Parts: sequence; structure tokens; C-alpha cells
Amino acid sequence: MWQAQLTPTGSSVAPIFFAESSEGRILGFSCAGPNRGQESEFDSELYAIYVLPAQQGRGVGRGLVKAVAAALMDQGRSALIVWVLSANRARRFYESLRGTFVSERPVTIGEPSYPETAYGWRDLGRLIAP
Repeated sequence: MWQAQLTPTGSSVAPIFFAESSEGRILGFSCAGPNRGQESEFDSELYAIYVLPAQQGRGVGRGLVKAVAAALMDQGRSALIVWVLSANRARRFYESLRGTFVSERPVTIGEPSYPETAYGWRDLGRLIAP
């Protein structure tokens, strides 16, 4: 899947960014694209973001979100949504980026269902601003 995502096609709608150390070690990644959900006021969605645990709290994630937001704005998009498991402590990260609560829904992973929370930014420019 990653090979297909990372192969340049000239028509990619899902920007993918990697953060790396000065030694070239991957520290994290982010990926976004068109909103796949029903929340029509958000034209884009943060599909995934991951930062190595040892690098969390050092600005890597913030930089990855800013890069995604800038790329989405270059595509003419204006608002971003992200879904996160409600029990995930990463919720604080989105709150620190001034994401506002949008909605909750159940998500089924395997057999059980878990609550999931959406955070949104109605102005991508606010994510890029210092």
C-alpha cells in the first residue's frame, strides 16, 4: 500500500509527509486528503499521523500537521477534520492545536465498538500560523 501511495503519479490527492532526523532516520509521518465522512463543512481529513514515542512532545507532530495543512491549502481546501479514539491520549495533541470538538460516533474494530471523537479546524490557515 505504501509503495503505491509514495509512487509519484502526478494526480495524488493525499499529501504524505515524513519527519526525519539529521541522520535520515524517520521520526514520524502524516497523511491527509479529501474528507471521507459526512461532515460537509470539512473538505479535508487528516487520515493518519504517527510520531515515534521518543520524539513526541518535541514539535515533530505539530510540524507534520502544519505541512499537511499547507499542502491541503495549496490544493484549494479550507477545513480539516480528524477522528481519534476517544480513549486515546492523543486527543490532547489535537486540543493543543486548537481543534474544536465536532462529533462522536462508534467505530467497530474487530468485534467490539469503541467511541471515536472528531476534532476540526474550519480555517486551515490557523494551523499554519505560528
